[in-house]
Amino acid sequence: WDLTTLSYIGSKAITGTRAQGIWFSPDGTEMYINENLKNVDQWSLSTAWDITSATFTRVQPYTETTASRGVTLSPDGTKMFITDASLDDVFRYTLSTPWNISSEVYHSKATTGGSLGAGQDATVQFSSDGLEMTIFERHASSGFHQYTLSTAYDITSHTKVGAKYTAIANYTMQGFMGWDGTQALVNYSGIIQSHTFSTPYLMSSGAVDTGNTYNMTAQSTNTNSQCGLYVSPDHKHLYSMAYLVVYQYDF
Repeated sequence: WDLTTLSYIGSKAITGTRAQGIWFSPDGTEMYINENLKNVDQWSLSTAWDITSATFTRVQPYTETTASRGVTLSPDGTKMFITDASLDDVFRYTLSTPWNISSEVYHSKATTGGSLGAGQDATVQFSSDGLEMTIFERHASSGFHQYTLSTAYDITSHTKVGAKYTAIANYTMQGFMGWDGTQALVNYSGIIQSHTFSTPYLMSSGAVDTGNTYNMTAQSTNTNSQCGLYVSPDHKHLYSMAYLVVYQYDF
């Protein structure tokens, strides 16, 4: 992704409190937002990937977390993952109706803190085969952690791989790992920064992508609120979550 080519498209005010994580269905018609540290909100888009066409559909509370940050769904919409920055856990939920969060049932959790590395878990992402798991750690010790899963999307089967990638400024709010594991974006004080990995998902192969940045402060001056990032699978759209506003940019 060449961040220097980004163009601001528009924004969407949302309901709720302190929204931070954001995710979409692969066709861009459903949007999911983690808000109020304990809810996931679902929005339907009448025009795919156009956030101005989003309409609030439903909210699904959950009780397992204390300070949730990110929300991620599997490509088939049957699994939802929530990260908790206080417990340093990842939680998995099963959706009996794909993409419908009201059908979620708690499945399992994985502790990633302590000897397993990650603290202040902000986002979790998976490779397309579900066997690589990447967790972004926010705040005082920001960075990416890599885990392998012996069973696809089974977070309880995770094993930590190597040291975390730390060439990121501390107190970075959120990160997004690219769909092929060769590029990651982070949101730091309203600036999107790029990092590249010569070997997909291998943290030790990472490097700062110097000069490949985008300044979002023209759209939102409250840099502390700018959190979640998401890039569409077709690499055409980028979204930034800023508490109660979603911002859209196109490549």
